[in-house]
Amino acid sequence: EVPFRFGHKEGKELRFKAGTTIVEEEISWLQGRRHGPTTFYAGNNSRTEWYMNGDKASRSSINS
Repeated sequence: EVPFRFGHKEGKELRFKAGTTIVEEEISWLQGRRHGPTTFYAGNNSRTEWYMNGDKASRSSINS
């Protein structure tokens, strides 16, 4: 599930484990490109990757 604005993904997308309501991935979108955190969930563990304008980036480059 992800909202669209002017034909582009915009906001937070939640991806669910097939056939459940368990969130496996949470993706931040801006004008159709990943921008900000993408978090992956597996059991009690999570891992976050950061993106800027669709490219993988470090968290510090996002905050500067």
